[in-house]
Amino acid sequence: MLSNQEREAIRQLAQNIPALWQASTTTNAQRKEIIRQVIAKITVEVIGNSEQVQITIEWVGGTCTKHSIVRPVAKLTQLSRYNQLCERLKNLTTQGLSPEEIAQCLNSEGYHPPKRRATFNRQGVCELKRRLGLSQEHSCSIHRDDLGEAEWWLPDLAGTIGMPNITLYNWVKRGWVKARQQEQPPRNWIIWADAAELERLRQRRLLPLGHATRQKWLNQMPAMSTHLNSATTL
Repeated sequence: MLSNQEREAIRQLAQNIPALWQASTTTNAQRKEIIRQVIAKITVEVIGNSEQVQITIEWVGGTCTKHSIVRPVAKLTQLSRYNQLCERLKNLTTQGLSPEEIAQCLNSEGYHPPKRRATFNRQGVCELKRRLGLSQEHSCSIHRDDLGEAEWWLPDLAGTIGMPNITLYNWVKRGWVKARQQEQPPRNWIIWADAAELERLRQRRLLPLGHATRQKWLNQMPAMSTHLNSATTL
């Protein structure tokens, strides 16, 4: 049975391990020795043939922890989200986004290519489009009959306002414009904008970066002040 003094000594040593591990004077051989002292067993399990890997660590003392990591794989089809990736690419293509804009969107949504590259680029998007048979004509496969009064397809409205498609798409996702999707595939985005709305969007386009975040913060200030005043009177 350990005494309280011995337990405290162990706690102090445990707190020093991260600093010892990170120290520039600690060699790789010494780090391996640290691992041998604190870890009893490591189990690695690849999920199917995908990039997802489950790691189970059994620590000295009996505690088990589970961790997920991503390994490089050779083919797109090995990715665990390959089907979702293909559907997302098709959807973004029908919106008229360029390969660069599609890559930016896929990266922001957490998709990634195989192998050791962390993000999609123009070449990766074009290769996947060719694999799926998505031609440039396919990206423009829209039906004018779906438009109501003062409604626009996203690429057309972006061109009229003079802004990138991806920026207007981000406005749609943030709820900054009145938009809907086609009920049937390819489910393009349709945005309502009459003359007054067009002018509003043009003016918003001229606002500096970070304006929306700053305005949101300013709008919250009265409520924050009230809360602080209430707290100080308690």
